[in-house]
Amino acid sequence: MAAAAGGHSLSHVNPCVEFFFQVVPGTPPQRVRDLLAAAWAHDSLTALKLICNLGVTGTSDKEGFHAAVLWMHEYHPKTLACNLPALAECGYLEDLPELLFRLIHGPDARKLAKYRSRSRVPLSRPFGRARHLLAAPQGWKCAPYLLAETAVTGQVDPEMADAEEEHGNKTRKRARLAAQALRKYNDDREYQFLLDQVAQLFANLLKSDIQNMRLHEYNKIGLAAKWCPTPCSLIHTTLLCQAIARCLFPRNSDSNYADLPEEQYTYRVLCRLHHEVLVPLRRVLQLPEVYLSSRPWTKLDGKVKLTAVLPQTERQWRVMVDSLHEKKLLKNCMAVCDMSKSMEGVPMEVCTALGLLISELGKHPWAGRVITFSRKVRNKKVRLMPKITMIKGRTLRGRLSFLQKMQCDSDLDIDFQGLFAFIFQSILSLTDLNLEKDDMIKTVFVFTNKELDEAHARPWTQEYQEYCRKFEDAGYRAVVPQIVFWNLEGSRSTAVMSKLAGVMTLRGFSNNLLKSFLKNNGLVYPEYEMSSALAREEYKNLSPFD
Repeated sequence: MAAAAGGHSLSHVNPCVEFFFQVVPGTPPQRVRDLLAAAWAHDSLTALKLICNLGVTGTSDKEGFHAAVLWMHEYHPKTLACNLPALAECGYLEDLPELLFRLIHGPDARKLAKYRSRSRVPLSRPFGRARHLLAAPQGWKCAPYLLAETAVTGQVDPEMADAEEEHGNKTRKRARLAAQALRKYNDDREYQFLLDQVAQLFANLLKSDIQNMRLHEYNKIGLAAKWCPTPCSLIHTTLLCQAIARCLFPRNSDSNYADLPEEQYTYRVLCRLHHEVLVPLRRVLQLPEVYLSSRPWTKLDGKVKLTAVLPQTERQWRVMVDSLHEKKLLKNCMAVCDMSKSMEGVPMEVCTALGLLISELGKHPWAGRVITFSRKVRNKKVRLMPKITMIKGRTLRGRLSFLQKMQCDSDLDIDFQGLFAFIFQSILSLTDLNLEKDDMIKTVFVFTNKELDEAHARPWTQEYQEYCRKFEDAGYRAVVPQIVFWNLEGSRSTAVMSKLAGVMTLRGFSNNLLKSFLKNNGLVYPEYEMSSALAREEYKNLSPFD
């Protein structure tokens, strides 16, 4: 995969491009913060768009988005709070309550809570009368009668005692978390401003949805009711639910609220939010939560509505190959697959998939072929030497399995300059077939997990110039092939120029690189790719404020 003209290291060109390519699912939060800080210093508006782009490019990088937004709240809180409507339009409405939760309880609160809950779960748990009762519909309403019965008989069911203790612990936990949220709201003015803005955003969306529901314009109803926290959810401990209810039903909206104590007023507006807003909207949206809570199972439409059944993997692969054929992409390419055991994991999967794809898009006489390696003795040393391999197998699974069986020892060195010489000699041998210039191989992709040793650049440069002369003598001066050396295991996704003539290097792997690979005939234009991804209509409403 080649970079655009000039092809310098992305880190030397544009920190925003570096963020675009390097932030992938699984990137450590601190790495996300560091890249974002550099991108923001370079171009704050582009950096803001990049944050929004994290979850809409197909990567679904929610953790990366949360890390970036937490950084923005720390250093640019006004920009975050004032861009909430735009974030909601980009599809992040459901993440706003989660953002508030993490601001109160820490960025790793979810992971820690999950770990603690797992560590507390016993290996076996009895299920008796009390547990079934308390878990049943209206179970807690029946609990007082069970308590009364226990008082009369004088016997305490151990399982019921455990259930009561568990319920009490949860109640105390919610009260503690709510108190923590209240302290945060009172002591942190930036958090206070953010919470108020999130609450007002939800209130405005819910008002609009209620109005559309009354006008029977159901297609205009959004998902605010789905993502709005409810009093029984853990997110409720952020006090967002109360804030939304207050925005929807302020004290001056009803004369009955004027003299009510604060606790009673809050309770009443929470009830109205639930019964007058959330339940009707969720019923119109036919959300499963409505049916799961009241348990009218027969009303829940469990039929799968499939307008078109997804094709099987084999057919999906064929559709993709045919589509690329029609666009005439990757038709003049050949793949070199490093199948050493050290490639196991994502690098091996990418290597075999792209190697097979390029071979199936190729023309005669190299269609269906890739370059692999085998053990050979050279200069009294065992090394991995290249060879052309014809891929066998009738099915996609069979062809992938054939490639994966070509694995070789990972402790042996690959003679990359010998590989490059082999590539040029093999392509030069095709000139005897009197192929048209448009039918010659123009790009060779080397998929590996090793770094390119550029210590012997000068001898290769002289050798490369000799090959250029040979191509010119054969009448193929304009089609000297480009070698793209792709280290799939690089820690950072960057496209850089190699010191070796005719060789381009690429490090790392990400969805953005793969998209560009398939869309641009194996070429990467970093600035263009980023600009194209950030040209979405909803990003036009984003704007930095601080």
